[in-house]
Amino acid sequence: MKKVLAVTRITIIAAALLIGFFAWGQSKSPAQLAPASIALLLPDDLAEDAHFIRMWLDAAHEEGVRLQPIKVSDWVRTALLRGVKWEGVILPDTFHRRVDDSVVKLLRSYVADGGHLMLVYDGGLLTANGFYPPGKSRFSDLAGVDYGMYEELGQGLAKRSQFGLAQASVMEQLHIPPGRFASKEMTFPVRAGPSDDAHADFSALIFDYSKLPQSFATLVTRGKPSQPLMSNEDGGTLASRHRFGKGETLFVNFPLTYLKQRTDGIFLHSFLRYFAGDMLYQPRLAGTPDGKGGIVLNWHVDAKPALPSLKLLKDAGIFNEGPFSFHFTAGPDVNLPGDGGGLNVPNDPEVRGLIKGLMAQGHALGNHGGWIHNYFGNNINAGNQADYEQYLTLNHQTMTEIAGAPPREYSAPVGNQPPWVTRWLESRGFVGYYQTGNVGMGPTHAWLDTQRMSSMWAFPVLTVGPVATAEDAFFQHVPAANYENWLNEVGKFVEREQVLRLVYFHPPGAVLYLNAVNRFVNTIKACREAGRCNWITMTQAADFLTRREQVQWQLDSRPGGLLLKAQAEDLAHMAWWIPKRRFARPVVTEGTATIDEHGDDWRITATAGKQLSVSLKNL
Repeated sequence: MKKVLAVTRITIIAAALLIGFFAWGQSKSPAQLAPASIALLLPDDLAEDAHFIRMWLDAAHEEGVRLQPIKVSDWVRTALLRGVKWEGVILPDTFHRRVDDSVVKLLRSYVADGGHLMLVYDGGLLTANGFYPPGKSRFSDLAGVDYGMYEELGQGLAKRSQFGLAQASVMEQLHIPPGRFASKEMTFPVRAGPSDDAHADFSALIFDYSKLPQSFATLVTRGKPSQPLMSNEDGGTLASRHRFGKGETLFVNFPLTYLKQRTDGIFLHSFLRYFAGDMLYQPRLAGTPDGKGGIVLNWHVDAKPALPSLKLLKDAGIFNEGPFSFHFTAGPDVNLPGDGGGLNVPNDPEVRGLIKGLMAQGHALGNHGGWIHNYFGNNINAGNQADYEQYLTLNHQTMTEIAGAPPREYSAPVGNQPPWVTRWLESRGFVGYYQTGNVGMGPTHAWLDTQRMSSMWAFPVLTVGPVATAEDAFFQHVPAANYENWLNEVGKFVEREQVLRLVYFHPPGAVLYLNAVNRFVNTIKACREAGRCNWITMTQAADFLTRREQVQWQLDSRPGGLLLKAQAEDLAHMAWWIPKRRFARPVVTEGTATIDEHGDDWRITATAGKQLSVSLKNL
């Protein structure tokens, strides 16, 4: 990297900034620009269809957050317009490293005057000419820590943190599910006695789908912010809140955009939701039917040895709950063509009877790969579609025949799903698939590098370290109590957060931890009977989420508050979360909806109709 050059620039009143200002101000009113919205600052030279913009907008839509991408020069102009007040501003990582000094000064003034800034990793780390500024980052005082110290540290200004640390209570505040954080032993300590529904706070490590804690690319920091959230092994800041003047900065010191590109989007989603909901107290569109917690319980049935376990689970009454999503590998073989170890759905009357019985109970059927489970899962790759597509076709034809309609949900054997499989599924009307990336997230439109993988919904698995399902726990020698502890925490997370998550089992593994599985099913059953949770199939969830994407909603400024307005062909079961710390009890002024409360939020649930208006009065 080139050595730092001192760069002086004309600030706000530069002639280039004022050219065309009057015409621009006439064409876009403040109401069009910033009513209860968050600005995502974009470089002026970024193409309007850039994948970075679509990626952040996908995250915002999925989290129900109102996000408005805006070129930085346009944002500067709004900052000079009287009456325009963005509730929040995000300076993102990876694609917005260069920022002019004048913009830095305006952001400082914005926060000092009571604004909220979400500052991500290397956002604005370089000057407009692409150099590191002298000393430290120009945003250090906003972040509450010194960082970006290139003059002193050179390329050592960034490093790979070996692990991330946070209090469990903080991870809950960030809406991170149990399993992405856990104790060193991958457990969740609980208080003894009558209060054991809530676990005791503890220092948690951050995990991905691995035995080892997750490491992060981070910038070296010095100092202590007002409110640390996450730290690394040497006490450096990974995430924090810091008061500056009348406002506050949320500093996230690892690359959220880059991680989402690498199928680890949970942190971008979680911090975006935290910024909007827990710092700005903005209304959000709920991501579940009626705003209630939901579990997709996904069963993978892949070979003949699964049959005794399937029967045992059936006899134990597990399948009396639901509906669940059952995915079958339908062929007669399992490891190699001709080995006879498969389910043989076309010709085995016992297997067909079991499947018909599950259908009669209301469960959904799906495809678990292509006909020969291990042979297909272990051998497919990006370049051999011509050899292996036939197995997808055979499985699909068989499951269509027995179900009476084409399945619309899918799971990949051994988690192996090359891009051609995704394209094949989408072209045949599939709407959802389970995913071993983006672990811990709710249903999402998955990204890989610069491409959105499809318009289908990916349903990521939940994990705790290297464990995603019961046989993982068995092979990792996880005690039954620990596995049950994790499943119990998952149930509490879904109920508390009122979100949707996928949990999956193979019947043989579930039998090994039958008490844990039974308790988990009963936990969600109790939540369902209390009206706080629902079982939902992958297809049902995907159809709801696709319908949700068609909802158009806005927040209009009104004296003393906001007016929430929504419209769609069918608003039934759409819900909004309204923070009680900011708003009095909402009042429906048009359309039909119910109002109740959950935790720190009011919940507005549309019951029918195409239009809805709700008055939100400030406290």
